[in-house]
Amino acid sequence: MSQDDKLTRLHEILLGYGAMTLAFSGGVDSSLLARVALGGLGVGNVLLLHGSSCLESPGERESALGWPERHGLKGVALRSVALAPLGWKEFVANTEQRCYFCKRRLFGQLQEEVERLGAGVLCDATNLDDLKQRRPGLRAMRELGVRMPLVEAGCNKEDIRRLSRELGLDTWDAPSNSCLATRIPHNLPITEDRLHRIARWEAFLQEHAFSGCRARLMPDEKGVILSVRGRDMERLAVGPVREMILQYFISCGLDRVALDLACRP
Repeated sequence: MSQDDKLTRLHEILLGYGAMTLAFSGGVDSSLLARVALGGLGVGNVLLLHGSSCLESPGERESALGWPERHGLKGVALRSVALAPLGWKEFVANTEQRCYFCKRRLFGQLQEEVERLGAGVLCDATNLDDLKQRRPGLRAMRELGVRMPLVEAGCNKEDIRRLSRELGLDTWDAPSNSCLATRIPHNLPITEDRLHRIARWEAFLQEHAFSGCRARLMPDEKGVILSVRGRDMERLAVGPVREMILQYFISCGLDRVALDLACRP
C-alpha cells in the first residue's frame, strides 16, 4: 500500500469514528495522528488527553501541552489528566509486566474521562512497527477496547515521519520516547528518587546537545548505561566531552559509566 493510500485509509477510519479522544504524548506518532484527526474531523470532534505524571520530564510535559500553539492550531481541546503512578502498587513493583499494569491504569482513567464527557472513541497512536516489539501494554489497550487507527491504516514509523514532515510538524524527526520508568531495571522498585535522578541525568546530557539520550540505571545502582543517537556517538568519544560526562556522573555518586553501542535512531 502506498503512503497516499495509507493516508486515505487513515482518514476513512477517523471519519468512521465521528468523534474521538486521543491519548496524546506530544511525540512523533500522537502528533501526526492528532493533526490528521483535527484536519479530518474538525476541532469540535477531537479531544486530546495528556497523562501528566512523574514518569515524564518537565520539558516533555511543556512540549506536549504547547503543541497546538506551536503549530498555529486554534480552538484545540487539549487537557491534562493528573496521574499518580507511584500509588499503583503493581506498577511500582516493576516486574516484567510493568507496562501492562501502567497502561491498564492509564487507559482505564482516560476511558472514565471519555465516558464522562461523551467524547467519542478512545484512541492511541501505536504504529505498525510497535507490534513487532515486546510491549505488554498493548494487551491492556486491547482489553479496554482502545482503538489504534495508525495500525489499522498500516502506518509504520517511516510513514509517520514522512507525513509529519509534509504537514510541517516539528516532531517529524524527534527521537522515539518512552517513560522514565523504562530506565529502571526490572524488580528494582519505581521510586520518586530514582525517577528524579534519571530525569536530572538526562537533562544534563540534553543541555550538552545530546538530544534523545537515555540514562539507564544499572541493577546495583552504582553505574549508568548511556544510550545516544547515532549522530552523537562520535562526539561522545572526544576526550574532553567524554571526561566531562564521566566527571559529572562520578559527582552524582556513581562509579561506572557505560555506553550502549546500539545507537538510538
